[in-house]
Amino acid sequence: MFSGLKGIRSYLLAVALLAALAGQCFFLASRTNLTSFEESWVQSGNDFLSSALQGNPRSEWAFVGAMAASHSPFVNVAPDSTLGRVLVRLPFIGFGLLLGGAVWYVARRLYGRLGGYIALSLYCFSPVVVEYSSTAQPHMVAAFGVFGTVFTGIAVAHTLYAPREVILWNWRRILLLGAAIALAVAALPAAVWALVLTLAFMFYLAPERRGAAVVIVLTAATVAIFALLAMYQFHLRTFAESIATARWGDLSAEAIGSPTVYAMLGLFLLRNSTSFVFLLAVALVTFVAWKRSRYFGTIAPLAAAAVLALLALVMPQAAGFEFLVVAVPFAFLFAGGVWADLLEAKDARLRTAAIAVAIAGLLTHAMFSISGLIQVGLAHPAAR
Repeated sequence: MFSGLKGIRSYLLAVALLAALAGQCFFLASRTNLTSFEESWVQSGNDFLSSALQGNPRSEWAFVGAMAASHSPFVNVAPDSTLGRVLVRLPFIGFGLLLGGAVWYVARRLYGRLGGYIALSLYCFSPVVVEYSSTAQPHMVAAFGVFGTVFTGIAVAHTLYAPREVILWNWRRILLLGAAIALAVAALPAAVWALVLTLAFMFYLAPERRGAAVVIVLTAATVAIFALLAMYQFHLRTFAESIATARWGDLSAEAIGSPTVYAMLGLFLLRNSTSFVFLLAVALVTFVAWKRSRYFGTIAPLAAAAVLALLALVMPQAAGFEFLVVAVPFAFLFAGGVWADLLEAKDARLRTAAIAVAIAGLLTHAMFSISGLIQVGLAHPAAR
């Protein structure tokens, strides 16, 4: 009975952290006007919805269709009012919370409760997460889709040695993987490259079942294509036009040598707070120096974050900044795993020091986010 109560308390803390994220998002969404970028997405979504209702959807990329579907209940609400701003951004707040729940679930499965708390705390008080969960744009939708694609693929790979027929046994996970791919690609076409990363992890985990892994990924991709096509009411010509005009990956090797690109990467990391940068740096040093912290559970999110950051550098036009946002949850996951190992170290002095540094770092991280929201509140004291 006591173990059950303890488990419930652990979930309550996770819910409290997600509630803190929701509070920050609703505050920011209600206090700031829609940007021109958001207004263009909302207008495109409304235009897509109007054309779709007439049986002739526009040949815009699938995210516009998703925008239309998510905002159809709110089309008569003025977006320049407080209620209008919140309702327009409500679906994206929802995706931010869903991704937070996914980060908690994966971190808890990989690292236990401590790792889950650390990863979720970093996520819920990240100014980048709060900002992009509180605006109508594709970043958090793509992040949720890519995160789901990678870790659903990993989950499927762990079942490939089961003595059952691979497709029939995994059909639920295949549908889930297909849905994740559809979300990711609908929000960011270049996110299709996450399939290569997912397949690489599956090949590593099940080297003797690589054929089955390929079949599963292709089947899931077919499900995703069917879902995307459904957004266009199965108008093949319109769907083909959208595919032809979408940005799938304009590689630019010259960007790797540009100091501006690395400055952008550094500033992006600092936007998550200097405390996060410090905790991440300690995690990276620990990962290199301490063998115990190097295992698939920490290698996978670190590799995913690194690959996505690299794609952001070499695809400045097709993905660019969006891929940095997509990479952030993987970085939080990696940091949570390594710090969980530090907090459970056998050396008492190391464990005590790690506890003190982790608590101070997480509190400072949270204060950085909240202080930023206070500044927003002072700049916008009375929402319309």
